[in-house]
Amino acid sequence: MLPAGLTLALHAIGAIISGVWGGGVISAALSWHGLCLINPAESLSILVRLTTMPTNPAAAWPSDPRPGPAWLTWLSIVLAAIVWCSIVGILSGVLDGRNRRHDGIATVTDLRRSGLDAGTAIRKAGHEYPKLVARSRRRSRR
Repeated sequence: MLPAGLTLALHAIGAIISGVWGGGVISAALSWHGLCLINPAESLSILVRLTTMPTNPAAAWPSDPRPGPAWLTWLSIVLAAIVWCSIVGILSGVLDGRNRRHDGIATVTDLRRSGLDAGTAIRKAGHEYPKLVARSRRRSRR
């Protein structure tokens, strides 16, 4: 289990890199320049050049074939990033659904499996899910 901030940062970095890489490919293909496949390691240098010259994104690519016009390239970058985020979100939901048997407060077995003790889990649940804790207390009083 990764902290939410780290997960968000990794998700954003993945969206940016896949947006630049995929957006360049989409823009070049739609402009009939060919497929401008790049080495993923070049993505950072392309991203730096994109921020310095946003009106001419084709100049940021290291070699031919290059992406098409600026409007098409930026639109393609946004589209590729949206597709990446959608795929990651769907896969995350599917994997989370497989690992989660039911909603609510974790069982003792779930706590043991994740390496948490009961006191820490209760404090964390109280801060993050106050509605679930209140519902659990109402059920235990019955």
